Formats: sequence, C-alpha cells, structure tokens
Amino acid sequence: MIGETCGDDDVLQERMTYQEVFDSVQGYLLNKKQLYLPRIISDLQLLKQYTAQLLKKAPFNEGRVKASEIVAKSNHLENDGKTLARRIRALFRHYQTFGGLPAETRGGKRTGSSYLDNEDVFQACRAWLVAQELGTVTPDKFHEAINSEILPRLMISTSKGISRATSYRWLRRLGFYTSESKKGVYIDGHEREDVVRYRQDVFLPKMKELDLYCTHYDEKEDGTWEAILPDLPAGLRRHVFYFHDESCFHGYDYKKTIWLDKTTGQQKMPGKSKGRLVHVSDFIGPEGRIRVDGQGEEHEDGRKIIYPGSNGDPWWDTKQLLSQLSTVLDIFGMKHPDCIAVLVFDQSSAHASHGEGALNAFSMNLTPGGKDKKPQNDTYYPPECTIPELRGQVQHLYNVLPDGTHEPKGIKQILRERGCDIGKLKSKCTKPK
Repeated sequence: MIGETCGDDDVLQERMTYQEVFDSVQGYLLNKKQLYLPRIISDLQLLKQYTAQLLKKAPFNEGRVKASEIVAKSNHLENDGKTLARRIRALFRHYQTFGGLPAETRGGKRTGSSYLDNEDVFQACRAWLVAQELGTVTPDKFHEAINSEILPRLMISTSKGISRATSYRWLRRLGFYTSESKKGVYIDGHEREDVVRYRQDVFLPKMKELDLYCTHYDEKEDGTWEAILPDLPAGLRRHVFYFHDESCFHGYDYKKTIWLDKTTGQQKMPGKSKGRLVHVSDFIGPEGRIRVDGQGEEHEDGRKIIYPGSNGDPWWDTKQLLSQLSTVLDIFGMKHPDCIAVLVFDQSSAHASHGEGALNAFSMNLTPGGKDKKPQNDTYYPPECTIPELRGQVQHLYNVLPDGTHEPKGIKQILRERGCDIGKLKSKCTKPK
C-alpha cells in the first residue's frame, strides 16, 4: 500500500489508531531491503514524527493541528510551514483510512530512456556484479566497470560515460542493497557508585574552580567569537584546558557498508580480521588540536600515531605518553606563554602508572643497593620533616660509592634522614590470616 493507487474497495474496515500508524510506518522505515523512492521515505519520516507527537502523554501532548505545525516547522527553516502541516494531516488521514500512502501523481510518464532498459546491458551488469567477491561491490567499482568494461564490450559508446550517481541508482534497480556489519560489546560504567561519587565530590568542583581562571568565548551576531579574559586574583596566571584522549582504529573500520544481491539472497558474515591497528593519542583545546603550523622544523604537532602489533610499533605505554607530554608542553609554551596548562585525562590504569625514575616506595628496597641498581629521581624534604632546617631542601635518593657510581638508598635510610623513628617496622605488612 506504499505509493499504490487506493480505491473504495481498499478502505480499511476500521481506521488505524495512532499507535498502529506509528508501528506500521516504523516497520517500513526499518526495512532496509525495501527499495523506496526518496519522496516516500520523506513522507514516512513526516508521519513518524507526527504520530510521535500525537502519542505523547499529558501534559506534553498537542492537538492534531498543533502537532502538525511543530513537525512542519522543524522541517522548514525559512517559513512557518503551514502548507506542509496541512499536507501532513492529509497524509495521516489517508494512512489511517487506507493503511498506506497515496500514489504519486507527479512524473508518472517517463519519456526518457535508460541504457539499463536494454536487456543485454541489464544482464551484463548483473553478471559482472554476481562475479565479484562477496562484499567487495561498491558504487565506485561498478561505475568504473560500466564505462571501461561492460558498455564497451557491448559496443555501446557514450559521449560522457555513465555518472557515479547513475551507477548508484542502477545498483538499486539491479537488486542490490546496502548492509552494515556490526560487531562488538560496550559496557558503560559511568553510573557506578564510586564513579558518581568521584565525579560529584572531586572532579566537578575542581573543574568549576579552574574554569574561573580560563578564557571564555562569546559568539557575536556576525558569527565570530569574542574572547573574554578572566579577572584573575593577584599572583594567579591564566589557565588553558587541554583534554587528552586515545582512540584505536582498524584498517577496515570505515568499510562497514557492503552491497549484497537481494535476488540471490547474498549474505556475508563479518570477517575475523579488522585490518591493521592504528593508535592515536592527542590533546584537544580551545583552538582544536595542540600544534604549531609552520614549514619544516617550525611545524610542531602534539599528536602521536603508532601502528602497534606484530612486526609493528611497541604497544602504547607510559614511556611513550610521557614523551608525548614533553612535546605537548613545549608546544604549549610557544602557544600560550606565561599560562598554566591544565591537562585532563580520563581514568585508566595506564594514566595512573609511574614513569621511569618516579618516586614509588613499592619499587624501593628496604636497605641500600639491591637488584634494582637504578636510583629514583631526587625529591625534597617535606614540610612535615622533623628536622626544620631540612624542610624544602633537596634530598638525594642515592649514595655515591668509592668508585663514583650511584647506589640507590633504601627506605630505612631515606626515612631516618627525615628524622623518622622507624624502629622495627616492616617494609610491607603481611596479609591478615
């Protein structure tokens, strides 16, 4: 009943309800194998929006006229859409009565001709499409084959050749449709109790505080943006936010749509291989990605792209992230002199790990020396140090041996230098029995 002529004999015994019209239209729109004209798809979408308005519960539901005007205005950017609103109501009444859309009366007589009306061309195109490997048919490949292989073989010459848009329409007429392969599982942990508590009590209050020190932007009537500098207290510098994110892509990620033959019932299972892995790590700020455009050595980019996997680059780790951070901070100094960088990371075990030489008691020995001969980075005596004259001074975490080499200090020696009475304390507590 879609686009067919309806007579008195086709009137439904009972008019369809709002819900029945909505379910029917939704079913047509979800059937991707069915070949509808753009006009029919547009009418179905209008009906879906209209019935969705009618099905709203009080106090949000509107009358039929008001609902049609809401849908019309949302589809018309330059006028009130009253003409379209009347057409929507007429479409709805027809669908309620006949169970389908009215037949299209415009363009009913086609005086032109298509090469595809030729049976030899039709069969040659079908033969070429069916001979292709399953899932490899694309409009571009078909377009090239028509002009360079199929038509010349049939001794048919064209002045300009068949356009890509025509080859796309031919695929539909030849019984092919698009199918999208989906695969994967996503688990959302954003509403976990501990995550919500951290977000509400720590993250959002801190972001609100730092936002007071940042530049804000206000859009003017001409479409440009005006920078509004913060009113900073004495001693504070302007802050600039940059948000970090990492994404992994595969070589076949963007090859999701394939053309299948409806006539022979072709089906294709998703392949096991997704293509080569591409890992991208980048920082996004007020002006986009953090980089300095220029020629040669003057061009600096904070984005890091690697190709990990077998015979590829090493997998992304803390060492590579810290190397990227060093480049990002250098670029930040060039773009925002005398400002403070606020780098925002998401929660992950990699972002919480320690870099080489970072202060970490778990990687230290109880006594000097040991298997790990590489000392950690120097630190400062903390304010709670029991020896007042040492507070704020540099504390070296290594001993210089007679041969001039550095031996890492143990936990005992470091704490004693700070005036701590460790007694017979153990380096690690044993698990309770």
